[in-house]
Amino acid sequence: MLLGFCEDYKRVVVNARHELILIRPRNDYNCLVGNPATEPEIELFKVQWRMPHVALNEINKLSMLRALESGRYLSISFRSWDLYEYPLLQNTTKHSWAVKTATQLEKPRYVIFALQTGRKNVMSQDVSVFDDCNLSNVKVYLNSDFYPYGDLNLDFGKKGYAVLFDMYARFRKAYYGIDSFEYKILSYSGGILPRAYSLPKIHKLNCPFRLIISSIDSLLYVLATFIHDVISKNVPKSVYNIDNSFQLVKRLKGTRFEIEHVLISMDVVSLFTNILTDLAIESIDKRWNFVRDKVNISKDEFILGVQALEALGFQPLFYFRYVNDIVMAVPKNLVNFTLETFNSLHDRLKFALEFDDDKINFLDITIINNNNLIEFNWYHKPTYLGRYLKFLLIHPLSQKRGIIIYKTDRAFLLSDPKYHQQNFERIVSTLLKNDYPIDLIFNTINARLKILIKVRYNRKNQVRKSRGTVLLGLYYLIFQKFQMNSKELVKPLILN
Repeated sequence: MLLGFCEDYKRVVVNARHELILIRPRNDYNCLVGNPATEPEIELFKVQWRMPHVALNEINKLSMLRALESGRYLSISFRSWDLYEYPLLQNTTKHSWAVKTATQLEKPRYVIFALQTGRKNVMSQDVSVFDDCNLSNVKVYLNSDFYPYGDLNLDFGKKGYAVLFDMYARFRKAYYGIDSFEYKILSYSGGILPRAYSLPKIHKLNCPFRLIISSIDSLLYVLATFIHDVISKNVPKSVYNIDNSFQLVKRLKGTRFEIEHVLISMDVVSLFTNILTDLAIESIDKRWNFVRDKVNISKDEFILGVQALEALGFQPLFYFRYVNDIVMAVPKNLVNFTLETFNSLHDRLKFALEFDDDKINFLDITIINNNNLIEFNWYHKPTYLGRYLKFLLIHPLSQKRGIIIYKTDRAFLLSDPKYHQQNFERIVSTLLKNDYPIDLIFNTINARLKILIKVRYNRKNQVRKSRGTVLLGLYYLIFQKFQMNSKELVKPLILN
């Protein structure tokens, strides 16, 4: 027997006494089907009430003990339902039903009125289905006020009950936090089984397979997408999270090694087939205060990576994560300890480690330790073939220019100036192999570089202006004319 009356508690109930009273009806007509000649009987020998027990970690346990020792009251929000039944409805066109709601909790917020005919204590009938009973109008009186103000004028025979559906939709929006459109999407009943694919990593040792699970059009895909949207829109990202290579270069620019560190990269082995349900629920539970105001569901942050960082016992020089890939700089004598710490988080979560004293490849950049100063270079995997959209194919010219701009941005922004020449030579060589005209290549690269240099120049000016430095920024041609006219007025002229 599953009792679903405890699922709406918003907080964990601590040291509170609960009492469950099981009231058995006089007969078992609603749960038994038998021959009237041999009347069946049921005897209950034992009833168990299983309540979940929550085991807190050390950090949360300490804060919970402090709250209990303080003696302050803990607010527990919950939902309460009162069921009132009118068993024998009179055969009249109008009927008044007085219901007294003398509760000490709070005033009722919703009144749900439903009718049933011939379903009670009948095993063959579905008691979760309600009947219209030719209802034409209904009003709820609260003292001197009544709702709704106008008549409903219902006609179920002619399907004239749109106003009832609108009332139900507004109730659903207020109670569950979803509108009609979201409800229609979430009520998806079809679906297929998720499909599994494997991608060989030919650039890795022993050519392992990357397992890919495609859940598109599966039964729970719509629900998972809805939950993902709610969480991603309301839960702030971790400070260690990066979205792309450009962000990583920007955050690590100018970083220096103070002691002897090595660069390491860790990758979760088969992450998407080993995502633990209990850890996922725990992660959402610890972040639920960010989502609480956005949805009408309640629950009471430490991400797995943060827990691992705390368990390390030292502060890495830097730590960044992109999905299931991690890059960090740790002392050379603590590399194995770092791997063991991450692998001890859970039996099903294991990490593969790559490290080098001087450089490490992460995403599409190479992080280089050059005399304790971090440098960057554009990186291509060994599987890179240099195949792009052929220029001779019938595609818009804008798409082909976009490929040149895409490669120019990466060569310029993801590498230090000392590597620019070799990267641009590689771009030109690759594009020529894809039949791109040499004039189009150089014209597009030059135009894009002017924009990138101008943007970088303007950013530097903004930083210097914020520090109180007065600058005189001029283009070269304008400066020549200005110098001729202002030679007598301006003796020392410094351009920054």
